[in-house]
Amino acid sequence: MPPMSDHGWYREDDKLKIQWESEKNISTVKDSIAYLTKGCRCKTGCTTRRCGCQKNGLLCGPSCHCVNCQNSGNVTTTSKEVEEEVQDEVLEESEDDEYDMEVVK
Repeated sequence: MPPMSDHGWYREDDKLKIQWESEKNISTVKDSIAYLTKGCRCKTGCTTRRCGCQKNGLLCGPSCHCVNCQNSGNVTTTSKEVEEEVQDEVLEESEDDEYDMEVVK
């Protein structure tokens, strides 16, 4: 297990405390925010360094809108495919609901 001091913690008076404003913590927070809020929009599979994620040595993340991504670890569908599947499910559910509704005058 890595030492806790590598992750912004330190011991003082037999208590464990966090060091909020260390350079490493600030850098980690900035990297996490960027990963969760800024993503690529590649249309060629994210296989070259033209991909912003690839260029920074990162896997594509939740904020990416790439197509046919090859840089996402274990994710095999694209965000576009997922969006289409969700739309299809919503349409199917709304069609089912039409038949269950009763018209009252």
